[in-house]
Parts: sequence; structure tokens; C-alpha cells
Amino acid sequence: MVNYASSKDLTQETEGLPYWAGHQAILNSLATDENFEGHISLSMKYSQDGKIYYANGSYVRVPALFDCTGKIDEEGNLEEQDCTPSSWWGHKRTLMGHVTNPIIENSGHGTTAGGEFPDKELLRNETAQKLARECARKKYKGC
Repeated sequence: MVNYASSKDLTQETEGLPYWAGHQAILNSLATDENFEGHISLSMKYSQDGKIYYANGSYVRVPALFDCTGKIDEEGNLEEQDCTPSSWWGHKRTLMGHVTNPIIENSGHGTTAGGEFPDKELLRNETAQKLARECARKKYKGC
């Protein structure tokens, strides 16, 4: 997984923005076999206000590119969007999930996989955000 550098500290919510605002990452599916027909490279970009995602990617062994855009709710859930490559009539692929773990679902026909795309950087920051909120709420002295 390759993550692009971010100009802000993702462990801090800045000006009320969610921790994923402005984040960019290139993610690989949990299936790590590069020779697997369905191996996917997924690029996720989030708007500066954290309300919109932009996804694009490719199937490594199959000549197919895809892109889609959708909304993100306040909890980081991605709006389901059709991300089917234009050349795949009848072979629908749907993007869904959470900013920490986008999912491409093979909701159509065909053998090429979907998969989960965990974003380890955002997963670490989600954990840090939860801990910071818990500390503030309970007023722990050690936080």
C-alpha cells in the first residue's frame, strides 16, 4: 500500500473537519497474489471538507479501468456507487464501505473479484480519534 503524504496531522480534527478530509491513498485489495485475475489497484481521494470521495483504479491482469464519485456521511460511510468499468456491460461492480475500508463488491457476473481495501493510515487515525474523544469525555489524567 502506498499512501500520499498529507499536509495535516490526521490524528487531529482540524476546524471541525473529519480525519479523512483531504486524504489520498493508493490501496491494494486483501488478495495479495499479483497474478490473480481480479487483483485491483484502487486510488481513493477525499475532498478537503471530507464530504465527497473520488475513486479510480484498475484490474491488474484484465484491461479494465474504473472511476466513480460519491458522498461520505458524518461517520465516514461511503455512499454506494456503481464503479463498473465501461467495457464490462452486465458485470457490475459497486463501491461501498467506510473510509477506513472501501469495498468493491462483485454484484454482477464474471470471475474478477471485488474485495476490501483497508487504509492502514486512516485505521490508525480513526483509533486515535476515538481515544481522544474517550479521554476528553471521561477526563482521564493520563491522556
